[in-house]
Amino acid sequence: MKSYQVCFLLIMGLAFVISFVLSSGRAMAQGAGFYKTKVGNLEVTAISDATGQMGFDLLGGLEESQIKQEAVKAGSEGNYFPSFVNAFVVDLPLGKVLVDTGNGPAANLMKNLTAAGIAPEDIKVVLLTHYHGDHIRGLIDQSGKAAFPNATVYGAIAEDKYWLGGGNRGEEAQKCLSPYESAERYKLVSPGDEVLPGVQVVELYGHTPGHVGFLFKGGKEDFLAWGDVAHIAYVQFKYPEATMRYDVDKSKGVEVRKRIFAESAEKKLVVAGAHLPFPGIGRVTKSEGDSYEYKSIE
Repeated sequence: MKSYQVCFLLIMGLAFVISFVLSSGRAMAQGAGFYKTKVGNLEVTAISDATGQMGFDLLGGLEESQIKQEAVKAGSEGNYFPSFVNAFVVDLPLGKVLVDTGNGPAANLMKNLTAAGIAPEDIKVVLLTHYHGDHIRGLIDQSGKAAFPNATVYGAIAEDKYWLGGGNRGEEAQKCLSPYESAERYKLVSPGDEVLPGVQVVELYGHTPGHVGFLFKGGKEDFLAWGDVAHIAYVQFKYPEATMRYDVDKSKGVEVRKRIFAESAEKKLVVAGAHLPFPGIGRVTKSEGDSYEYKSIE
C-alpha cells in the first residue's frame, strides 16, 4: 500500500473516532476519581470524595429479610452495602459551581478536582444541600482557611437556623462556614429562589430540616442535584419507604423521596446524588407499585 493511501486511511480513521466521540454526546476525558458528562447544554463533572460501607443497621422501615435480599442482588457478602460520597461541578457562564464539598482534607475531593483539571480557585460558587459533615467539611483546608478562596457559599435559611440557631449542633458547621461568613461570602436562600441564573432551589426537607436540592436548567435536559434524597440506591429506589438513621424527620423524608422519585421519572430529569454509586448521575424510571429504578448515566 502506498504512503498516501496509508495517510488517507489514518485520517479517515481519526475522523471516525472524532465523529464517534462528538455524536455520543457523553464521551469525554475520564479518570478514576472524576467523570465528565453533558446534560443538555451543561457540562457536569462528578467528583468522588470517598467510598466505603453502610451497614444494614442504618436502614429502617423494612424487614431484615428484604434488606438481605437486596444485598444479595447487589453482590454484598456481609451485612453492609457499598457507600459513596460524591460532589458535582457544573460549568455555568459565571464560572464553575460546586455542589457540596465532601468530607474535608482527609478525603479525596481536592485530589480528584485537580485530576479533573479544576483548581480550587476556579470554583466561583458552592451550593450546599445541607450541613452534615460529609457535605461541608471540604469547605476548609487543614488550617481552617477557606478551601475555595474565590467562592461564595449558598445554604438554605432553614438549614442555617437548625444548625446555627442555638445549642451545640452547629459547632462543625460554624467552623466550616466562618471563613466565608467573615469575608461576606456566605448567603442564605429559600426553596423557589433562583439562586443563580437558571438554577432554582428545590425544597427537600426531611433528611435535615433545611435539606434542599438545586435544579439546573439545561435546555433539552434539566439536572437536579438532590443531595441525600437516597443514601442506599440498592434498597431505597425499590423501597422508598426505607429510612436512614441520619434522617431528622423520617416520615417527611419518605414523603420527599416518593415525590422526588415521581417527579424525576415524569419529567425525565437527570439526577445527581451525593451517595448514589459513582459517578452518582443517572435517571429514575417508574417500576411496579410504589417502586422505582435507577440507571447510571455511564
